[in-house]
Amino acid sequence: MSDSSQAVFLSYASQDAEAARRICEALRAAGVEVWFDQSELVGGDAWDQKIRKQIRDCALLIPVISKTTQGRREAYFRLEWKLAEERTHLMAKGTPFLFPVTIDDTSDRDALVPDSFFAVQWTKAPGGEISPAICQRVKKLLGGEDVGRGFRTPPPSGLAGLGNPALHPTQTRWLRPVLASAVLVIIALAITLMKKGAGIGAAHTEGAMNPPAARSTSRPEVEALLQRVRAVTAKTDALRTELDSMEGLLGEATKLDPADASAWATWAMLDCRYVLKNYDTTQSRLDAARTHSAQATGLDPESPEVRLAQAMVMGLLEDNDASRAAATGILQRLLVETPADGRVQLELGRIAYDGNHPEEALDWYDRAARLPNFSAVAHFTKAKILFHLGRVAQGVPELDRSLAFERSAEVLLWKSYLLTIWNGDLAGARRTLDEVPPQYFVEDMPAMTRSYVELLSRNYDRALAAVRAVPHNYLQSGAISGPKSYFAGNVLALAGKMEAARLEWQSALATVEQRLATEQNDRTLMEYKALLQADLGDLPGGRKTYQTVQELYGTLDDRLRDSLIMKLLPASEGFAWVTKKLADGPPDITAATLRLDPVYDPIRSEPGYPALLARAESDPRLSPDAKVHPADSAVTKK
Repeated sequence: MSDSSQAVFLSYASQDAEAARRICEALRAAGVEVWFDQSELVGGDAWDQKIRKQIRDCALLIPVISKTTQGRREAYFRLEWKLAEERTHLMAKGTPFLFPVTIDDTSDRDALVPDSFFAVQWTKAPGGEISPAICQRVKKLLGGEDVGRGFRTPPPSGLAGLGNPALHPTQTRWLRPVLASAVLVIIALAITLMKKGAGIGAAHTEGAMNPPAARSTSRPEVEALLQRVRAVTAKTDALRTELDSMEGLLGEATKLDPADASAWATWAMLDCRYVLKNYDTTQSRLDAARTHSAQATGLDPESPEVRLAQAMVMGLLEDNDASRAAATGILQRLLVETPADGRVQLELGRIAYDGNHPEEALDWYDRAARLPNFSAVAHFTKAKILFHLGRVAQGVPELDRSLAFERSAEVLLWKSYLLTIWNGDLAGARRTLDEVPPQYFVEDMPAMTRSYVELLSRNYDRALAAVRAVPHNYLQSGAISGPKSYFAGNVLALAGKMEAARLEWQSALATVEQRLATEQNDRTLMEYKALLQADLGDLPGGRKTYQTVQELYGTLDDRLRDSLIMKLLPASEGFAWVTKKLADGPPDITAATLRLDPVYDPIRSEPGYPALLARAESDPRLSPDAKVHPADSAVTKK
């Protein structure tokens, strides 16, 4: 399958596959490239990522609408349709992208489809049979010609019909935020007049329609929904399923009142939360954050909540000094207006740290910690920064201060990890993990933290069970990234179950190869390929892939660097590298990990290893006690 920019993506319910196949075959016979063939895809996260990429890259999306889609309130095609709608928000007016097709007598008036689907002309194709004329229309659309675009019902003029969403389906959901500078000035003036009681404010219009005036305060039913969302997004340990539920509430809120700027701003901040938690860092999520922020800004650019969302999106997603400076300027002004809103200090701290100003970031978190309701998250974030700076001894009290305010699941996970890598206290780490509610261990980071603690304890059955508790096939969360079967294979190999380990590694390599087909030369994927080649007995192939990564990037991914060096290089070179790493400092390994982590098993037979371990355990940067501990022969000998 090619990645042609002129491809058509067919989106349909699985029960309508035969009708969709007829559409596909007719279009292909007319010379149109169609992304449809299921034999080219396999299930799992790799499949999901490929679908998302195709929707992002395709030239035209054809949703196949039927009685089947009407009857399925929850299905994967609905995610495809949502992603397609989100993409339309970034397109100029008149850009052809959607071409809805009905294959039975389903009425477009009552169809359960995204609002943007109503803004274009629909085509009937009973049973999936389409005529040559329809194929030609598709080809014209692919050529950029705006064929048959328009509303089902002529839009009313003036303010008539604003209370009836059926009369202007696109306006009630998406109030076009992409405005010329002159229009922005008009909006700002109109909103100012509205706030002074001048009545209805002006907003950007499409055609002859005007959307409802922007609201500076939310309706009670909308505000109730927004309060629920904000309470969840403020949690340090919000689960992905919780964020997904909140996204549903925001969809409800924006349908109740499409002109509520706070609702769109809250949605933009929720998008940022997905990114910060590493739950969803896809392009569609980043685009959604920008779109929701722009929507809010277009409605009420002076609202503190809107400006906070704008600063968050700019500071988080636009990774450059100019954007960080602009976001900081917005936040500094907000700090004067709303000094008790700890979110402003927290965001200033995050931007300062991202801009490589860690001491300034720590100062902002100190300030946020003095505000009610923000102490726990401020101390926790400060602890993480100190850990990343190699100042573990200073970070430990901050983590404990956070836990004194709130026994957050995420902070408990960090505490267990700290007990493992800093203190080498595996029993204490397990006791801390026992405080974390069980539902968290289906998420990537909690599951892999538990697996790591059990792995270092050489409890292989428990370590394997923790990995397998994750419901998806590819882990993607902060320091954890890679095929689940890679980690499962490592545990099985350490347990001496080599045949089972090989099966897992083969599956992992297939996943990596499939992702590389669409993400060519991705550094992390190539590094996993090198590791898996070595695991499966192809050491020369692994070393060749490793060499290619170095030639392309010059450096290795910090998450996989130690594993690559230990597995691919001779033990003497691995030992020399660790020795230099400890000398250069502050390193990202500790005395405890050097003593306990199986990744260093290959160098434990080197003659200088006991002396190396003794130096690490007497180094105050690497050990809480800074004195030599007797090696545990049951652990340090492979």
